[in-house]
Amino acid sequence: MKEVKTYCFQCYNGPDPFKMIVKDGIVRNIEPDFDCRRISPGEGRVCVKAYGLVQKMYNSNRIKAPLIRTNPKKGKGEDPGFREASWDEALDLVSERLGEIRKRGLLDDKGYPRLAVSMGEAGSPAGYGGTFPALLSSWGPIDFTLGGGEGSKCYHSEHLYGELWHRAFIVASDTPRNKWILSFGHNTNASAGVSGAMRHADARERGYKRIQVEPHLSVSATTSDEWIPIKTKTDAPFMYGMLNAILHEMDWRKVCDLDFIKKRTNSPYLIGPRGYYLRDPETREILVWDSMDNCPRIYNDPSVKDFALNGRYRVRAMERGPDGEEWFYEEAGCSPAFDVLLEHMKPYTPDWASEICDVPASTIRRLAREMIDSACIGKEIEICGEKVPLRPVAITLGKTVNNGPGGYQACWARTVLAMLTGSLEVAGGSIGASQRLNRPHHDRWSSIWPGEDGFFQNFLNPTDTERRAKLQKTRSHYTELVPLVGNTGWSPFLSPVPHAWLWFKDTPENWEKPTYPDVWIIYRTNPNMSMYYTDIMEETTKDFPFIVSFGYTLDETNWYADVILPEHTDLEGLQLFRLGPSTHSEAYWEEYGFALRQPGVEPPYNTMDLTDICTELADRVGILKEYNEAINAGIMFGIRLQGRNYNHMLDPERKYPLDEIWDRLCRASVRLLTNGKEERDLQWFRENG
Repeated sequence: MKEVKTYCFQCYNGPDPFKMIVKDGIVRNIEPDFDCRRISPGEGRVCVKAYGLVQKMYNSNRIKAPLIRTNPKKGKGEDPGFREASWDEALDLVSERLGEIRKRGLLDDKGYPRLAVSMGEAGSPAGYGGTFPALLSSWGPIDFTLGGGEGSKCYHSEHLYGELWHRAFIVASDTPRNKWILSFGHNTNASAGVSGAMRHADARERGYKRIQVEPHLSVSATTSDEWIPIKTKTDAPFMYGMLNAILHEMDWRKVCDLDFIKKRTNSPYLIGPRGYYLRDPETREILVWDSMDNCPRIYNDPSVKDFALNGRYRVRAMERGPDGEEWFYEEAGCSPAFDVLLEHMKPYTPDWASEICDVPASTIRRLAREMIDSACIGKEIEICGEKVPLRPVAITLGKTVNNGPGGYQACWARTVLAMLTGSLEVAGGSIGASQRLNRPHHDRWSSIWPGEDGFFQNFLNPTDTERRAKLQKTRSHYTELVPLVGNTGWSPFLSPVPHAWLWFKDTPENWEKPTYPDVWIIYRTNPNMSMYYTDIMEETTKDFPFIVSFGYTLDETNWYADVILPEHTDLEGLQLFRLGPSTHSEAYWEEYGFALRQPGVEPPYNTMDLTDICTELADRVGILKEYNEAINAGIMFGIRLQGRNYNHMLDPERKYPLDEIWDRLCRASVRLLTNGKEERDLQWFRENG
């Protein structure tokens, strides 16, 4: 009997450390790893998904060897005629197709990448993908916009606007310090992992109040203090009613966090006749009104004594519109942005909201008052020796609330409610769990840089024709249609992915018909099941020239594949993974670090580690040099193989075995953590996790 340390990252709450119990060469059981109690967000525990990994590994219905299609005709009712093949035959076939692309050119005649790749599972492929990122990086232009299910099953609005407004790809509550949380369909008990369930259970024991607003009685609602049934997709009107109650039925000057509103938001910025910020004509800086000195000043002028939040003023100023258009005024009528908000919210009364969402207006008013009363405006708490504001109220949104119709309005209303109570990015309130559209992904605060007009620096897609034409074309055209999504590694996954599938068959008038990719690679996703328009997708997929799937079992998408490559499952593969500070949930790690996923026994079937697959493909396609150089440069979790006091660089021309690649990454990772002072090899990680 032996114990083998590894981790589970089947969802975005991971990685959770655990131990495999191995006897007679068979994994018998999964147990928590309480050696990690001090540092693991779940105190070494894992959820029920991890316990199913033994069955996943020994599943008799899994794909046990590479499969090659023998029936060229593809369709839902057509038997693919898959036959088992050797790894050499399967890899040679894939390499041949990829090699043809490189000979013809990485872009087709219309400028679209000939290679498309789809990945799924909320970013969790990173915990299992081995050196797949290095293979993709070494290839060149790839179209990632065909999607893997994120079009219908993700927090799209929250990802996009949360990150734009306060670097929050996912918004969570500071649960250990929270005393009042309003959840719109966020099924915390089922989706927040071990750490999230523990944090909320501890908070309930401490006495915090949780109100669950959703159409059905979920497992999270059953443990909440109150469940409020609501008509589907009417969460935004509910919150609009709360905003109206605070701004127009209470005295906002007395109940809101004015210091936060004036100093940490754009509320004091003066809005001009055309709806743009008013600016000083000489400096082009945004203007505010100093209510003490009764005059306009530049927004960041340290001599401002008090920022006006409402009222009408007349100033000499200019406005700047899109693409540099400007208007100058000797005396422009204007109001602070907060005053515009007051006017905008007048129609959205609790009674108006009640008619839409089937929730009594009295309930909406009561919750608005509860949020204000629970916000503890003016109070502070000491954390790490520093006094910071304490605002222990938060609002969380479930996937279906901020995805699809009304998603933007729900995210906007939640954020404005947090602004009014000063509970945004402070102790006890609503805080960002991670960021992904801005780098570096492992350090949220390092992604924040001062930008124009007092806002974060955001790398948005250009809207002018000249710069836009220089961007790489994709089949969803996200760089042209969604400026806010930017153009970084995660941007394609937040693109309007259904567009490509709709336009393959039915292209809009005056819009270019997209081409099929020469090769489509699918990894850990089943888009024909999880995307919108599954019937259209199946009709389109059958026309794709060549599909490669990393497959576990046959599914609705790889049914159309030409080659299926079965990779090692969770308990069979080898990989290092970065820990901390958080992923997409309340799984907050106290420290940065790395964990090893490793095999407990020999694989029961003819599968291959994904790193070995990637190395073989890189070598056979002729991009081994670029592949090794990508690993050297730090494509794997930011671990550079050369740094202070160490050099574990791969020889660009040499093909390395699996263990040596990860041994070098293990050694470099510890050097990175210790500023070059210490080193641990792969064997150390095998023994310690």
